[in-house]
Order: sequence, then structure tokens, then C-alpha cells
Amino acid sequence: MPDTVCEVMASALRGKSTHVESVGAVSDLPATSAALRPAPGVHSPQEILSHMVYWQDLILQAVRGERVLWLERAAAGKADHPQDGDPSNWETLLARFQAGLLEAEHLALTANLERPLGNWGGGTVLNALSILAIHNAFHLGQMVMARQLVEHWPTPGGGDAG
Repeated sequence: MPDTVCEVMASALRGKSTHVESVGAVSDLPATSAALRPAPGVHSPQEILSHMVYWQDLILQAVRGERVLWLERAAAGKADHPQDGDPSNWETLLARFQAGLLEAEHLALTANLERPLGNWGGGTVLNALSILAIHNAFHLGQMVMARQLVEHWPTPGGGDAG
């Protein structure tokens, strides 16, 4: 796979030049604010990040070649992830999100992106990482909106695209 494809994928996962930087969108938010639902029917920043981490973990497991029971995991939903405003839970989610992004970026730059994933219905590493980047971008937009509604946007580092 040409280096440019690998670099573009790593940049997309980071949010570089496409939208607000992925880690920056979730940083500098107190756990008590992260747990707030800004309006009826609107997810809290913590719920959004929990969902992102849940699927990021599963996608990375698939890319690593681990068996993922997609239907069972989808039915379980986000039960494995904390939803309350406990600061240690928020910090744990942030750390898992950041670690997963670093792993995904590393895979984008080093893995054979054309390698088929046996547990992905014929898809490749590139398919999986593309879905992760798109999924995260969608939910980062929700994160920014939720943060605006709880009056924690922009972040101290700014809110512009990276």
C-alpha cells in the first residue's frame, strides 16, 4: 500500500486537517460536565465517548485478528462502559480512547492494509480502519455539539480543525 494511503488513514484517525483533532475534542472536560445530558434525548459527552470506545475496541480486536462475536457484542451494547460522572471512570474512558487511537494510527502506518480480516465478512484492515475513522468523526461532531450545549467548548487549545 502506498505510503500516502497509510499517512492519510493515520491523519483521518487523528482528525488532522479534516475536523477537530480527535483527542482534543474530548480533552479538558471535567467528569461532572462530561456526565451531563445537555437536553432531553441528547447524549452526554461521556455516553458518546463510551460508545466510541466500545466500537473502537471491537474494531481493533478484529484488526489484531482476534475473534469478535459481532452480533453478541452489538446486543450487549455499551454495558461494559461506565456511564456515571465518576472522575475515575471519565479518565479511564479518555485513556482507553487515546490508547486505541494510538494503536489504530500505528496499524495504519505499519500493517498490511490490504490484509483480509477473516472476522470482517471479507473486509480488509483498510476497510476496518476507514470505518473506525468515519465512525469516530461522526461521533466527534456529536461530542462538540454536546460540549457546546454544556458550555465547555471550545477547549483551552481551541476548537478549530487540526
